[in-house]
Amino acid sequence: MQNIQDVENSKKNGVIPDIIEQHTAAFTSSAFESNKIEDDESDDSHHGEQNDDCNNNEFDFILEEYENHQDLLKGTVENSSCGTLMYTMNDSHIISDPILLPNSVIIKRYDDEVCCSVANQDLCFPIKQNDIIKVVLDLNRVVSENEPSWNDLIESQNFNFQEFPISMKSCVNHFNLDAKQEAAFNIICSSFMLAHLDESKSITEDQKVIAKEVLNKFGCSEQLVMNLTGAGGCGKSFVLNASRSMCEQFCKVIGQPFNSSVFIITATTNSAAAQIDGDTIHTIAGLRRKFSMIFKNGQIDWKLAKILFIDEISLFSIADFKKLDRYLRHLMAQFNSDALKLPFGGLQIVFCGDFCQLNPIGVQLVYNRDLNALWSLINRVVILNMNNHRFINDPQWGFCWKG
Repeated sequence: MQNIQDVENSKKNGVIPDIIEQHTAAFTSSAFESNKIEDDESDDSHHGEQNDDCNNNEFDFILEEYENHQDLLKGTVENSSCGTLMYTMNDSHIISDPILLPNSVIIKRYDDEVCCSVANQDLCFPIKQNDIIKVVLDLNRVVSENEPSWNDLIESQNFNFQEFPISMKSCVNHFNLDAKQEAAFNIICSSFMLAHLDESKSITEDQKVIAKEVLNKFGCSEQLVMNLTGAGGCGKSFVLNASRSMCEQFCKVIGQPFNSSVFIITATTNSAAAQIDGDTIHTIAGLRRKFSMIFKNGQIDWKLAKILFIDEISLFSIADFKKLDRYLRHLMAQFNSDALKLPFGGLQIVFCGDFCQLNPIGVQLVYNRDLNALWSLINRVVILNMNNHRFINDPQWGFCWKG
């Protein structure tokens, strides 16, 4: 009898591929492109009912989505098959980021501030509506020697940002960036912050103008399309790590989610992606999939996407470059119809690589503007050539290699 009961329990808890395929068959690419998904629970006749079945359905939706998030964090979800839901989900049921996003169905929202708690109940970040303006205005402040270091800021779970606002210079000093690395860092971070500023609905237009003036001094762009280049060892990875650290702390202060969907790190090869703790651009953007299948990739939440890094861009083919533009337009258009009209769907892009290394085999160079007009869209270029950080402890040996 116990064995029979175990079998029955396994049927309830297990995921049956046939059932998943049956329930997800209706979610075609056309439905996602139009961003119109019918909701069986949206009938007006249900609004006046207070029966237990309705409440149970709502609770089931929330538990299923929460379980799916746990699987995503553990990396156990494959082929975008999430749970065994038999109903189409409302937007209110979907938890985009259950830890930091204040609009989550699990986190309570307050009028003056939002406190988000994880396993540690002492971890609490009060968020004010105008924090993003204050953060931007303090970015260029002078850091005194008596202030906590950038490392203290990262390691502290409840750092006092009110007393010690984050500073771009503090992060630059921590990563020991040279002048050109700092210039690239400023451009990337300010453009990332500008994307959040444009989406903020809690500040006035006058406040936005003041904040944009500050970000413009750092070299921001409304849609950054940047070429960050230099020889091996010039510090491109340092710029990437510093930018990621700065943007993460910025999101932490203003109460916005920060993860691999917000700050997307990719490369054109597996080995390069592994070195920067990212994934291949072909996997992230679905470049090896048919166009009708790209919406089934659940690895990235494109609604949260702000910036995309692509390392080893010199090994990218023109065909894949054009396909990336097309795919990103439709991926971003799921949440913003204007994305179809914008290059790369309006996403901030940073191309990293060294064009002085060996050319890719059998393909045209990606910067050939006669064949790739998209390369002309680049609006920021930084060439890192001040120092070779691989030989910082032995400059004479580095000079021999350079010669």
